[in-house]
Amino acid sequence: MEDFSFNDEYAKYYNEVLVPTRKEITQITDTWKDTSIWDNVRREAGSLVVPTPIHRIYSRIKRPESVEDKIYRKPNSFPDGLTKNSIKKMSDTIGVRIVTFFFEDLLLVHKLLLSEPRLRISSIDPPKAYLNQSQVGLLGMFGDIQVDHKDSGYLSIHYIVQLVDSCIPEENRPWFEIQLRTIIEEAWGEIEHQLGYKPEKKTTLAVRKQFKIITSYLSAVDEHFDFLRYELQYLQQNLEIESRNPLNAENLPSILHENNIIVSRRELDGLLKLLFSRGITTVAEFQQVATPGNLTLIDNRYFATQNRLPSTFEKIANLANMKDCNDIEILTQRIDAQIDLNNTWLQLRSYS
Repeated sequence: MEDFSFNDEYAKYYNEVLVPTRKEITQITDTWKDTSIWDNVRREAGSLVVPTPIHRIYSRIKRPESVEDKIYRKPNSFPDGLTKNSIKKMSDTIGVRIVTFFFEDLLLVHKLLLSEPRLRISSIDPPKAYLNQSQVGLLGMFGDIQVDHKDSGYLSIHYIVQLVDSCIPEENRPWFEIQLRTIIEEAWGEIEHQLGYKPEKKTTLAVRKQFKIITSYLSAVDEHFDFLRYELQYLQQNLEIESRNPLNAENLPSILHENNIIVSRRELDGLLKLLFSRGITTVAEFQQVATPGNLTLIDNRYFATQNRLPSTFEKIANLANMKDCNDIEILTQRIDAQIDLNNTWLQLRSYS
């Protein structure tokens, strides 16, 4: 097939299949960012904090030059050459990248992907982990996933998947690739890409050794971050709290839990900044505003005016605004002002 006709064919496939499929994929992946889907993990682990393993999710569609390049480089996989059949056969014309905060978060997202009813994971090309044996063991994945490696030290987990339901008929529905890695490995991958390094190219032994050394360092960094997370989680669950203690990431989850407020790991820093900006810096100061009466007033006002209960952030924002005030009418006005502020923000976000 001539280049011109190939380009036309790919342009048609791009507009009619890839673009609508990518939109459907985004609708699914957006739901994974909701912290509520991880609440069961919190309960199972006995944690006071809801994990938020996903830092970022993004996707791309292959440029036509990249499609052509892959077909030329892998004639055994694409014996038909530059044809419509080769385009449809390619399983990574759409690529999705999921980036986690911590190494052991990979396991949480791995389990999510395996149980996601809206995705079909390929049995012909099953999930593959580009990890070393020690890392696979730490994740408890032995026997559960294929293990491979790349000379560059690239660390990631790959999945070939397809949408179970789609506007695209099943016979034309594309398979696509999901890559799962930590934020540390994501940074390394971006730098590696900028360096233009490819292990199949002839690279000096000194360069290859440097790549392996950097990879081992990054793996160690991931392990240290996991250790810090476990230490903080232990302190959150076992810390003896006194009213004179300053508020911090170690005691805030326990204090909120006592008031039946569930917090996610992602929210802790923002909530502390919010409280500090209103002059609430100690456990005692928070307890003075987080009374049963104030909490009930916030819940009832949101339910009466918004037909829903407030989120954790909204609840803490309202408590912060209640400092040094006992007049129920003024407190109600402050809640309404916070509701208006939040609704304005949501409207602004809808424009972007």
